[in-house]
Amino acid sequence: MIVESIILELAPVLTAMVLAGRIGARFAAELGSMRVTEQVDALESLGRSSVSHLVLPRVIAGTLMVPILVVFADVVGITSGWFAAKGALEMTNADFVYGAQYFFKPWDLWYSMIKSLCFGLAITVVPCYMGFSTKQGAEGVGRSTTTAVVSASVLILFLDATLAKLLLTKS
Repeated sequence: MIVESIILELAPVLTAMVLAGRIGARFAAELGSMRVTEQVDALESLGRSSVSHLVLPRVIAGTLMVPILVVFADVVGITSGWFAAKGALEMTNADFVYGAQYFFKPWDLWYSMIKSLCFGLAITVVPCYMGFSTKQGAEGVGRSTTTAVVSASVLILFLDATLAKLLLTKS
């Protein structure tokens, strides 16, 4: 049961929420500062696409790295659960492994990776959009950064519920 809950919910959602705060704030602040100091306009005046130059690399990197970080979180979470079960519940290694095998379904890993990819898109696209739409100087950068983090976090929770309904319910 520990393994299933970590793979399905805890690792993807908690990792995404932490990354939404860290990456979301950085992307929104960086792009927002570039927007209000007219660096984006300068890039476009040189004939470069600001979206393909500034946004696309961030979106691709974020979307590809979130699943890798979720796998790492899965390993750390399952290992921690094993230590906790062994220490607090005095569970044997054989019982823990049996429980993990009994509840494990290969689809759970695919589901976790699908969620991670969707979360990676949300974590990167929303802050990039908020950063690009920044106005009103330094105050606007702060407002855009806060809005980006909150919006990405809410979108992660919405996607989590929606994907669970779509991919985990039996028809």
